[in-house]
Amino acid sequence: MSLVPADFSRWIAENHISVLDLPTAYWHEWIHDIADLESPLTESLRLVILGGEKASLNTLGVWKKLARGKVRLVNTYGPTETSVIATAYEPKLLPEDELPSVLPIGRPIANTSIYILDADRNLVPIGVPGEIYIGGVGVARGYLERPEMTAEKFIANPFSADSADRLYRTGDLARFLPDGNIEFIGRSDNQVKIRGFRVEPGEIESALAQYPAIQQCYVAAKEDTPGEKRLVAYCVCSPDSSSTTRELRSFLKAKLPIYMLPSYFVVVDRFPLTPNGKVDINALPIPDKQAQNFDEHSMAPQTPMQAAVAAIWS
Repeated sequence: MSLVPADFSRWIAENHISVLDLPTAYWHEWIHDIADLESPLTESLRLVILGGEKASLNTLGVWKKLARGKVRLVNTYGPTETSVIATAYEPKLLPEDELPSVLPIGRPIANTSIYILDADRNLVPIGVPGEIYIGGVGVARGYLERPEMTAEKFIANPFSADSADRLYRTGDLARFLPDGNIEFIGRSDNQVKIRGFRVEPGEIESALAQYPAIQQCYVAAKEDTPGEKRLVAYCVCSPDSSSTTRELRSFLKAKLPIYMLPSYFVVVDRFPLTPNGKVDINALPIPDKQAQNFDEHSMAPQTPMQAAVAAIWS
C-alpha cells in the first residue's frame, strides 16, 4: 500500500474501507491533497480517527467541506504508556455549523482520569497550562527493566485514597477549557528559553494556525550560532497564497508578545514524515538567514553601517 495521498485514496476505495485511524500529520497531508485534486472522499468511509499530534484548524475547515457531515471525525490523545487513547473529541461538523476556535482533544474516555498539574503537582485552574497526568485502568505497570525511568514517570496518585493507584506523567502540556474539554498545547520538553523568556512553541503554532492561508505549521528553536537559539516557523500554505514573511509576522505581532515572534519563516510544500506518519523534525530545512530576514517589501542593507546593524538584529 502506497502512502502517496492519491494512491491511498484509491486503496481505500478499492478495499471499501469504512474506518481509518491515522497519524494527524498524515491526515493533514492527505486531506489537502484530496482538496487540491478536487477529489471527493470515498463513499465507503464513515469514520476517521486522529491522534499523535496537534490537529490543524485550517485542515479541519477543508475536512468539513469534503465530509459534508457524512463522515465522523474523532480527535484523540494518549501515549503508549496508557494504552494509546486516553481522551477523545468529536467536533460538530454539519454544513451549517461554524468551525470551533480550538480543536480540543476532548475528555477522558471510560475508566480513565486526567489531571492537569503545575510543577508542584497541584491542580491548575481552568485555562491555565499545566502538565497532563493520566490515571485509570489503562496505565501500564512501567518500563521493562527500567526501574529508574518507571519511578520517574509512574507516580503514586495523590488524589486517590488507594495507595496502589498510580498516575502516568506524560510530559505534555494542556489546559482545561471552560466547557470541560482539554486543549493540547505541546511537549513540556519542547519549551525553550529565548532571550531569557521561557517560550512554548505550541502557543505560537496555535496563533499562527489561525492565519487563513496556513494549512500546517510547526515552530522549533534552532541554534544558528552556538548558544544562540532562534525561533523558526515552518509553514505549509494554501497553493494560491502569496503571503509574505512580513504579513505573517504582523499577524502574530497582534496576538503574541514580541519575544514569541519567530525570527524566521520557512514555507515548505509539505512536511517530511517519519515512517510512522509523524512530522520528521530532523528533516526540516535549515532557514536561509538572508532570504528569511528580508521579503519583497524589505530593502537589503545599502551601506556597511546598515549591514552591521542588520547583522546585530538578524
